[in-house]
Amino acid sequence: MARELRRLLIDPNRLRQGGDAGIALSREESHYLNRVLRLRPGDRFAVVDGCGGLWTAQLQEPGRADLEQPLGQPLERQEPTSLPIGLALAMPRRDGELVLRMATELGVDQLGPLQAERSVRRGDAADPAIPERWRAVVREAAEQCERLWLPRWEPLRSAAAYLSVPVEGLGLLATTRQGELPGLEEACEDWQPMDRPTPAATICSAATSPAATLPAATTPAAASAAVATITLAIGPEGGWSEREEELAVAAGWQLVQLGPTILRSSTAAVAGVARLVAWRAQLGSS
Repeated sequence: MARELRRLLIDPNRLRQGGDAGIALSREESHYLNRVLRLRPGDRFAVVDGCGGLWTAQLQEPGRADLEQPLGQPLERQEPTSLPIGLALAMPRRDGELVLRMATELGVDQLGPLQAERSVRRGDAADPAIPERWRAVVREAAEQCERLWLPRWEPLRSAAAYLSVPVEGLGLLATTRQGELPGLEEACEDWQPMDRPTPAATICSAATSPAATLPAATTPAAASAAVATITLAIGPEGGWSEREEELAVAAGWQLVQLGPTILRSSTAAVAGVARLVAWRAQLGSS
């Protein structure tokens, strides 16, 4: 029954603040429920916290809704994946938002926009509204594709700074014109099993309420709570600079190729995420 209801993603902090007493809806949420979905008082919808929990709710007077299950007993609870997949992307001039949307729909667990030396987009870091728009796109995609886990969002940073940090897990740096490099699946297969994370680790802080946990990227304990991730880094239209590749290799990133043809950044990102998600699914079924 819950799968037939339209979904609204609400921050777990706000769910905890309301407790079992109900939810105070924001202006944007009320507009979405009343104007876009055309719900009326008494109509039902689903609430997702982005950390694996789903409840059904009933719309009350304007600006309020009541959960139909106790906060600590969601109707559905999905455990996090034990093998998260991340995408670090030098945002392309075009199709950047589409890439974020499609990666979310495919099942990526972590997203990080980058400003590379050869990026065509140069003003994003100076305009905080742009990264916020990207985050909104990811939230909308998560609601639309009915996933219970919101991808962990990393702040916009320079590619050089990001790639110079020692890799935790498996870092795959996609490059072109180097056909002797391993492909994605080959690099993943060569990753030793003892290096892989265990199901006990989650991308939400274990210190928060089990009823509505807090996304790791927003907690002080994020660094210690984070798990090792398979991260694919996709460069800009002009490719990674020599300096960026050198920094990445020194930090433990592995150079990989995505095939015999030269792909646009947006194509490479979506194709790479799809292949990694398919590889993970095959690993889980074997």
